[in-house]
Amino acid sequence: MAAGLGALGLLGACSADDGATVDLAPDAASPMDTAPPGDGGQDTGAPPEDSAVPDTGAPPLDSTPDTGPAPADVVPDTGVAPDTGMDTGPDTSPDAAPPTDTAPADTAPVDVMDAPRRCATDVSCEGDPGGPVCDVASGRCVPCLAARDRCPPSQHCDPVSNRCVAGCRADEGCPSGRRCDTSTRACVTCTTDSHCVEGLLCVAGACVAGCNPSRPCPGAQGCCAGSCVDVSSTVAHCGSCGRACSVPNATPACRLGVCGVGACAGGYADCDGNGANGCEAATATDDAHCGRCGSACGPRPNGTSRCAGGRCAVTCNGGFGDCDGDEANGCEASLATDPAHCGGCGLRPAEACNLRDDNCNGACDEGAGCRAGVHRSYNDGSGEHFYTRDRGEAACCGFRVENYDYFYLYTAPGAGLVPLYRCLLPRFHFYTLDPGCEGAGTAEGVLGYLSPTPGCGAVPLFRLYHSGGDHFYTVSEAERDSAARSGYVLEGTVGYVWPGG
Repeated sequence: MAAGLGALGLLGACSADDGATVDLAPDAASPMDTAPPGDGGQDTGAPPEDSAVPDTGAPPLDSTPDTGPAPADVVPDTGVAPDTGMDTGPDTSPDAAPPTDTAPADTAPVDVMDAPRRCATDVSCEGDPGGPVCDVASGRCVPCLAARDRCPPSQHCDPVSNRCVAGCRADEGCPSGRRCDTSTRACVTCTTDSHCVEGLLCVAGACVAGCNPSRPCPGAQGCCAGSCVDVSSTVAHCGSCGRACSVPNATPACRLGVCGVGACAGGYADCDGNGANGCEAATATDDAHCGRCGSACGPRPNGTSRCAGGRCAVTCNGGFGDCDGDEANGCEASLATDPAHCGGCGLRPAEACNLRDDNCNGACDEGAGCRAGVHRSYNDGSGEHFYTRDRGEAACCGFRVENYDYFYLYTAPGAGLVPLYRCLLPRFHFYTLDPGCEGAGTAEGVLGYLSPTPGCGAVPLFRLYHSGGDHFYTVSEAERDSAARSGYVLEGTVGYVWPGG
């Protein structure tokens, strides 16, 4: 019996599966426990004999004022099933709690106001302090769900706490012109390529330069290796993607999609205007483009010029010099005739007795005391022509002077000179290069020195002979011919002398 009651008491103490607590306080209409006392000490649910009190649902009557808490079997409604304290064994405690009521189980209604609510839809959560959204999985009303985010656009639902937290959930939560990146909950410039203008791609929330097959470049630009480029002017993609410009001896350039020369390397020039061959002219050595395009070297007056170091340098023909430094007029100076550049540029040598025009004035060994005049006389009585350097002798002894200083001879021996000997025959004089007087006369000495070859302004000295014994010497071809017509015989040229005045 006691075990059955204990079980009943336990059932009475159980709560519904929603957690509502059963009210165990006795009902005023419950029947009195009328079991007789003294049933052998068995716990019948009635109080012990010494304290048997009718079960009125109120505390037992005694003389002690009720100043303590309610009896143990009256449990406050906490929403948790209380421990009934039921004991199925013998009750040996001297101060045992009142026995359990053996009346039918207390079936007082559950206090549903204190039980946690369970929701099925958002309608169930209207006005609920937990929030307006039903979390069907837990049956709780919450502020939000990540799957059905109803937070303000500038906030989003935290999937762990189901609460709205900072961080955008939609573009409307961002400043004007900005987009909501729902993966980072940050406001960014873009989230897709379509948010960027042509020629830009969306990368990490920002529009950056770039292109792809689905995002072409604006205008006439080409999409080359992921970048928009102007193929009409880009050296690496000139005319089409990947067509890089390369020109010899130059920095390349792309103009209207065609490769050409941007700037020539030092020492080179684009003289033919052909971009394909770059800067083809080596201006340091190119005779056609020396130093610059079109500056040509080549033939020059009295010489030839070649390009060296970017300048035309002239090489002169023999006897000429480039004395003004202007290669354009070639070798303008005659080193044999220019007194300012006599024998070399800038040279002005003094005259010397050497059969040369040392000072390039057109006269050889003039005014230097190199030569002396030979006078010609004629003896009308004997018919002899006489030649002497002595003026007194020329007019002596029946001779009549025909020409003072008729021609000139060097007074001293020198290179290129030979002596002219004066010889005496029994009646007449003659003049020869033979120191033995040709075996026909006596040598009287050297009249002077002449040249065996023409040069230095010398003229031929003709020798004629008359059968009367006269030897005639003249420097005049006309006089030579006249003498020949008058009976003189031309014996040839003795040598070369210098004409007088």
